[in-house]
Amino acid sequence: MKRTLLGLSAIFLVAATSAIAEPPPVDPTNWVPRGLESISQHAAFHADFTFDRNMLHLADGVFDDGNVDVRRAIWKLNGISVHTYRFATPGAYDPNALEGVRRQYHGGAWKHLITAEAHNNRSAGIGDPDAPVGRTDVWVGFEHASVTGVVVMLAGVKNVEVIVVSGDLSLLDLLHLRGHFGIPRFREDALEDAPLQH
Repeated sequence: MKRTLLGLSAIFLVAATSAIAEPPPVDPTNWVPRGLESISQHAAFHADFTFDRNMLHLADGVFDDGNVDVRRAIWKLNGISVHTYRFATPGAYDPNALEGVRRQYHGGAWKHLITAEAHNNRSAGIGDPDAPVGRTDVWVGFEHASVTGVVVMLAGVKNVEVIVVSGDLSLLDLLHLRGHFGIPRFREDALEDAPLQH
């Protein structure tokens, strides 16, 4: 009986610890990522803003450059949330906090579309010259054939930006939104799991 209780206690402890270590995936209907407040703690500059559907419709014509396809895609958006953090010195934010945000987009309805790293420490004069100075990640949330969200995370040695777009979009709408709201101008054929690019 003691062995059974000890075994069950150990299993419960391991399950509870792994539940704490792995944040739950982001629900596409609750599209603002959790854990960003820990990144902002040491930021010299921090800005957050969110446009909901009504705000985007009020700003009709501001973001679309006169392009009808872009305008149609914007009208399908539920909201956009942008989080910008600037740090006085390199390494002022905890990279583990950033990994916690990234883990929210593993699995479920989310597909990791792009990961790209920039290596340019020689000119920056910091640390290991071959260590990355920047990383860009893009995730796309799907429900059947519709895109329900896009998350772009840009992380440099002294800055972090997270852009979250929520809506009921087609893949074609997503292509029209490239270059707007922080969504990178990726290639049309990039909608597949992308290996780490250097």
